[in-house]
Amino acid sequence: GVVKRHLRDHAWTLRVPRSLKEGALEVTRGRAEWTQSLGREPTMEELADTLDMSLDTLHEAVLAGDTYSLASLDTPVGTDGDGGESLGSLIGDNDPDMELAADWPAVEAVLDRLSDREQQVLYLRFFEDLTQSEIAPLVGVSQVHVSRILTRTLEKIRVLLADLPTE
Repeated sequence: GVVKRHLRDHAWTLRVPRSLKEGALEVTRGRAEWTQSLGREPTMEELADTLDMSLDTLHEAVLAGDTYSLASLDTPVGTDGDGGESLGSLIGDNDPDMELAADWPAVEAVLDRLSDREQQVLYLRFFEDLTQSEIAPLVGVSQVHVSRILTRTLEKIRVLLADLPTE
C-alpha cells in the first residue's frame, strides 16, 4: 500500500488530482479486463457502464491517464529507424501560423480599437472569405462603400501597428 501510494503521488509527470489518478487506474484495469475477456477494446460507453462512471468522468480519467508519462521531444519519429527526425523537430516547423501567433497580442489590441462595423467587414472578408459584393448586403451598404471601409480599416491597422512600442 505504501509503494502504491508513493507511485500514485510522485510518479506522474504532471500534477493531477488524486481522484483523477484513481479514475485513470480504474480505466486501465477496466480496459485490460474487458479486452482479456472479450478479445477487443471496449467502446467508451461500454467502459463507462462497466466502471459505473459517467462519460464525462471517464473522459477526464482517460485524459489524466495520458499525463502519467510524456514522450520526450527527442523521441525519433517514423519507422525507418534512421533517427533522422525527432518529435520536437516537427513542432511548428512548417506551420506559418506559429510565426503569426507571436504577433497575435499586438494584432488583438489593434482590432479591439476598431469599430464594430470595421471588425465585421474584416471578419466577413478575411475569415468568411466573402467578396465585397457579398458583404455589402450583410452590412447594408454598397460594394463601393465596402471597398472604402476595407481600405480605410487596413490603413488604420497599419498605422496602429506602427505606433506600437517594439520590444
